[in-house]
Parts: sequence; C-alpha cells; structure tokens
Amino acid sequence: MNKNDNTDRFQIYTGFKKENNLDARIQVGAAFKDENASHYTVTLMMFPGIRYYLVKNFNQVGKYTIFAKMIFDPTHPSKMKFLNPVGYGHLDSNLQSYLELKFPLLRCSLFMSLYPDSLNQKAA
Repeated sequence: MNKNDNTDRFQIYTGFKKENNLDARIQVGAAFKDENASHYTVTLMMFPGIRYYLVKNFNQVGKYTIFAKMIFDPTHPSKMKFLNPVGYGHLDSNLQSYLELKFPLLRCSLFMSLYPDSLNQKAA
C-alpha cells in the first residue's frame, strides 16, 4: 500500500462501549484506505510490520472480514484475492462513530473510527 495524498487514515482504538460512546480510548493502530481501493489496510502497534486487510462482505450490510493475506490474481493482475481470515468487523447501531473489529484469537474488541483524520493529518 502506498501512502499518498489520496490515502485516508482512520484511527483504531481499544476501549469500552458505554451507552452510545467509547470510553477509556487508547489508540492501538490505524487503517488506511486509498481513494480507489475497495479495502482498508490495517496496522496494529502490537504487531509492527504486519498488515491486515479489512474487506466489506458481499451482500451483507455493515459486515466486514479481516484477512491476513492479500495476493494478486495472476490471470487478472488488477484483481486481488484475500486469504486467511483472522477476524471480522460490524457496524453497531448503538455506536455510530466506530466500526467494531474482533480478532477471536485476541478475545477483545477494537474500534475503527468511521471518520478519517483531518486533511492536515493525512498520512504522507
């Protein structure tokens, strides 16, 4: 993933759902999305150098899958395939500013902001 002027950065936090808010927020990573991409690239501070890929599920509103591997299809170089699902995400109607991410191995919830950083804080 190339971080450029057309890449938005979305902060990822850990915390506790309290009513319609996220309490005790601690930043634990970020997700990046290029303007023309159909997926987010997720990085977590606890696993430096490792990327995950957040992809919207086909025909499932508000549901996502987190994959550990992305490969390019040799028959269609512009197409990507995502492999090795390691988690999932869903939109919670009570928590309207965040996408809840779950990694079953970690047994915790992470929360990705639905709003990118402001323009002056974009990844360079």
